[in-house]
Amino acid sequence: MVRFKEQTYVKVWANNPRMKIAAVILAVALPHAALAAGGPDPCGPAPDGAPGQAARVQAEIQDLADLAHVHDALLKVIIETALLDAAEIEQACGLCAAAGADYVKTSTGFASRGASVADVELMRRSLPENVRIKAAGGIRTRAAALALIAAGADRIGSSNSVALIAETDETLAA
Repeated sequence: MVRFKEQTYVKVWANNPRMKIAAVILAVALPHAALAAGGPDPCGPAPDGAPGQAARVQAEIQDLADLAHVHDALLKVIIETALLDAAEIEQACGLCAAAGADYVKTSTGFASRGASVADVELMRRSLPENVRIKAAGGIRTRAAALALIAAGADRIGSSNSVALIAETDETLAA
């Protein structure tokens, strides 16, 4: 997991061709407070004339996407949909897509709720087809997982995955 404000790591990896990332997917949690009006800037104070928070967050995501792609890895951005309203989810998806993220994930699993069908449907409408969606957080049944896939999720993240697979069609019908 890469945190915002760790630009040093990005610069070291990006500027040293002998360093390899031993990861298939880099994951970063979007600083959701940056999307709220007047929220703190996760990238630090801006000098006069510098771009606003959203542009700076997008630039951070783009640096991480570039880093991941140079090393044949993917970038997954977790937007924590439980903490965002619909407009903020759309904005977060737009920033991620414009910056080159490969996946946008609904949740870390630590918010008040996880993935919802409505969130995934909104994300799918807000993202181009080449940006995939990972629904995660609170997915405890096969029926819930299938509903999220039908809504547009490409991948499911669940600590209950063995039970999801073990459920049978008879269990679902009950």
